[in-house]
Amino acid sequence: MVINCRQFLREYRSQALKPAPIVTDHNAHHSSRRGRCLWGSTGGQVAPGSFKRAGLIGKVRVPGPRRAFALIEVMIGSGLIGVMSVSLYLAIAQGLAFVQIARENLRATQILQEKLETIRLYNWDQISQTGFIPSAFTNYYFPSGSPGNRGAVYRGTTTIASAQVGGTYASDMKLVSVQLTWTSSNVQRQRSMQTFVSRYGLQNYVYPLK
Repeated sequence: MVINCRQFLREYRSQALKPAPIVTDHNAHHSSRRGRCLWGSTGGQVAPGSFKRAGLIGKVRVPGPRRAFALIEVMIGSGLIGVMSVSLYLAIAQGLAFVQIARENLRATQILQEKLETIRLYNWDQISQTGFIPSAFTNYYFPSGSPGNRGAVYRGTTTIASAQVGGTYASDMKLVSVQLTWTSSNVQRQRSMQTFVSRYGLQNYVYPLK
């Protein structure tokens, strides 16, 4: 059966206010799609008995309810992201602080070893002489840096005292103590080393007794 689209549209408008029937038959749904009349055509072929279904000018799909996250889900997700971000930042900051403290401790050990190595080069008279070895000194984390960019400031003291040992050789030994203090991360830190010096010790190989 051949119909005119204009006549069909007029009849379709008269039926527009009526609710469209719900198609439950799969075959009927496909047969209705095969019998549509397209825009711009002068006529169309429809299957007998499916005149109303063939008059649909395209399928209009009514969108279902839009899906989104609930407010509580957004708040919990934002809180988790915030906690993870802060934890990651704190972990990185703590790691860098521990590395810096370890480097400052290593630098303190170098300074202490340097002072004790110089003690080994003095003879007994120089060590026993009061004021020959400075009792206080200052060093830096990065000594070759420009003023203000030398890092931590190490303040040290050198103490030479009689060795508290028993025996007849007690008067021929000295106890040398070197102590360092510096401030790191608003915490005052301290390191120290000690050594014994003998009148007839290793330094006589460098500076023999007169």
